[in-house]
Amino acid sequence: AKSSGGPKALPVLLCHQVFAAGLEQAVTEGVLTVEVAAAMAFDGRRNGYSPTKLPFIKQKFECALPEKVYELGPGEKAPPKPAGDAPPARSRKFSVTITEAAKIDLEVLTDFCVADRRTIMAASAATTDKVTTALQALEILFRHEPTRIFKVHGAQGRRFFDPKLAVPMAGGGEVWKGFFQSVRATMGGLVVNIDVAFSAFLGGGDFLTVCAKVLGVPGGAPGGARGGFRGGRGGDRGGFRGGRGGQPAFQGGAHGGGDRLLHITQPQAQELRKRLAKVQIRVTHRPATKLEIFKGFTPRSAAETTFKQRDGSTMSVLESTARRYYNYTILYPNLPCVLVGGQGSFVPPECCIIVPGTPLPPLKLSPTQIQDMIRESAQKPADRAARIADIRRDLAYEKDSRFASWGLEVSPEPVALQGRVLPAPTVTYGGNKTARPNNGSWNLNGQRFSASCKPLICWSVVNFTRQDCGPFVKFLIQTLRGLGMNIVNDAPPMIAGNPDPQSVRTTLEGAGKQAFAQAKAKLGAKAPPPQFFLCFMDRTDASLYEAIKRACAMQLASPVPSQVANTTKCLKERGVEQYCSNLAMKINIKLQGTNQIVTGPKDLPGLDPKAMMVGIDVTHAGPGSDMPSIAASVATMDGQRFKYSSELRAQRNTRGGSQEIVIELEQMMLGHLRRWVGVPPPVLLVFRDGVSQGQYAAAVEKEVHAIRKACQSFRAGYAPKVTYIVCSKRHHIRFFAENPQDNDQRSASLPSGTVVDQVATHPFAFDWYGQSHGGLVGTPRSVHYVCLLDENKFSSDNIQTVVHSLCFSYARATRSVALVPAAAYADILAEKARCLVYGEGASDVATSVSSATRERTPLPEIDTTAVMRSLERDPTFCQALWFL
Repeated sequence: AKSSGGPKALPVLLCHQVFAAGLEQAVTEGVLTVEVAAAMAFDGRRNGYSPTKLPFIKQKFECALPEKVYELGPGEKAPPKPAGDAPPARSRKFSVTITEAAKIDLEVLTDFCVADRRTIMAASAATTDKVTTALQALEILFRHEPTRIFKVHGAQGRRFFDPKLAVPMAGGGEVWKGFFQSVRATMGGLVVNIDVAFSAFLGGGDFLTVCAKVLGVPGGAPGGARGGFRGGRGGDRGGFRGGRGGQPAFQGGAHGGGDRLLHITQPQAQELRKRLAKVQIRVTHRPATKLEIFKGFTPRSAAETTFKQRDGSTMSVLESTARRYYNYTILYPNLPCVLVGGQGSFVPPECCIIVPGTPLPPLKLSPTQIQDMIRESAQKPADRAARIADIRRDLAYEKDSRFASWGLEVSPEPVALQGRVLPAPTVTYGGNKTARPNNGSWNLNGQRFSASCKPLICWSVVNFTRQDCGPFVKFLIQTLRGLGMNIVNDAPPMIAGNPDPQSVRTTLEGAGKQAFAQAKAKLGAKAPPPQFFLCFMDRTDASLYEAIKRACAMQLASPVPSQVANTTKCLKERGVEQYCSNLAMKINIKLQGTNQIVTGPKDLPGLDPKAMMVGIDVTHAGPGSDMPSIAASVATMDGQRFKYSSELRAQRNTRGGSQEIVIELEQMMLGHLRRWVGVPPPVLLVFRDGVSQGQYAAAVEKEVHAIRKACQSFRAGYAPKVTYIVCSKRHHIRFFAENPQDNDQRSASLPSGTVVDQVATHPFAFDWYGQSHGGLVGTPRSVHYVCLLDENKFSSDNIQTVVHSLCFSYARATRSVALVPAAAYADILAEKARCLVYGEGASDVATSVSSATRERTPLPEIDTTAVMRSLERDPTFCQALWFL
């Protein structure tokens, strides 16, 4: 069934209201019975589903909704009413056309779940489409009621949030609590996957108050503060220009104002324009039921902003507001106006209310906001299980007549299944000394690294703080040597650095020159170029951190590995030994060392000793952004399996938007094969991170084909056996021990090594859920591994053991990790490369670009290998885990 919404798509909630009104009209006209209408489900766009055949093929219904009434949020004031008698309320008229589109066979799901042999053998595209369509129908059925009640956000419409449960967080944000719901076909039958959900949104309220929170500055700044908007040439620096002959500088507005932001500098305006992009605003100085979209600020203050009227005359915003809106006097005439709507209307900021609920992208959250998110979302397993049970009880499927009409029942109890716990592998360090993990963790005390980095001769310490870091550097050098690292130079130059990101490149160039001069004075012509920079920061500053990483990788004469240390940790007596050990693990691997290994047929059964392990991931810019995606891959360089090479590419979908399938994987794999030491590997074990289920077929077809082409290009006739496994942590399957005694008693969560390969898995695919890490905070999330191609014919037990054991070889921790290291490294590489590919000041904030615009203005070509060429100026740089 389809609702005719005209050329402009209507909001989902409004579509639900129109659809319900259309069905009510159909019942009134006697076309549908009450029972048939009540059983229908609607997706909020165009598709409706009925468990019974409708008595018509196509029918049109006229319906109406009452005039929209805006519900005021907390602290909001109603906009003024028009003068004189109020006009009569007007209903909104719609037409709903219901057309029979297709008949869906739900029985195919039963055959699919029991892995019926005929279904498997006939697993053609047509069969897959039938299963997908049937699942979609059930998804819409289960989603119908929550969509009408809650705010839907993320996970393809499967996450539902209740604004009433919002918890304030830093930066004007809020943590919204809700739930995830999805219908899945599993080996155990059809299940409803329910989980708790958390997401960050921008809070609502008075515009200037929210702005103060977003910027993290106190409101009520006194008038006349420096750095405000300029009235014209000759004014104070830092603001917008108002034109020749203007006032010297704007004052921040009236004194007081409570928590309101009463003074806006030019950098603050730019930051707000970015942080408040696309937020919805309600104006309060005139009658309005329509929400507006924030577009930015006027370049001048309200006192100086003018516009042309229809008769050609010019009027100021102050005069217009006073004349048209009941003699309203703008409180803060020296602040800029807010631009709203498609025409960019000028609105005084005190007349704007920010509507809560604009999503805050995870990549844009500040460290403090991330801490707030973790504090709210980290639930102990027992608490999470109890909350999920509460959600199931609140959803009350059994009380919804719609499910009874479809012949569906949902058990009130969670699915019971059998899992098992794999033993921890033996972790080996230098001198063949071993560590035996306990619930995924072990101690570095008394150990030496498996292989030391190259002798560290030419290096510098760059201090971007005012703290004395000299004693810590000496203690760190002792720690490095104690772990077996060859530190030849224990008195590197100590450079005082300017923490301004614009000065970082110059500072590091000077640090490199001093390090090389010192090495040359001792070794002459044998002195190596700068090998390493140790940098100190005293706060969490993303701009400074990215400037350091960008300069070290891209802007110096050759790329130099770097390690950033935080003085808030390294200058504390408590925990300094552990912090130094953590730094040592990172430094050793960045300089081509190896920290620990996991080896042997017991821990890696069925894995060829000369197998190459490959990790692949792709990260994307914000939704709607025209910035390119970043493809990253890592691969082992020899049969030891613990030294990795890395490759990076920028890539873009030709139609715009993100590009998940790796376009230049052939050349990336060729780069890995050329760095392989010895006879080419007979086995490729590929771990692909981040591919959604809908892209499985395209990924295995195109990427495996690219890998095979790379092998042929590397050496004619070279055809290693490929195993291609997709890894995913972005799922909502949660496992809880039925018997609390089966939990790790320290964390109260399932123990490291937990594996589930039945009931909750795919009816007939080669997949399993593995939790290799031990619980720290909250409920550990298992990784879903799906083997899409296995030319090496691993048994389930062998491949599960191999993956679990490899998780103990993660180089920068003495803990097992959730995701197999090859995939984890690729994920980290892709994320760290964002500041290299996007560059300084490159925003990945979503931009609204219509398809029509894209057709008229093709996206510019990108240099896909620019970053990689820069990194390869030193051929050895990408033969180490420089990005960890």
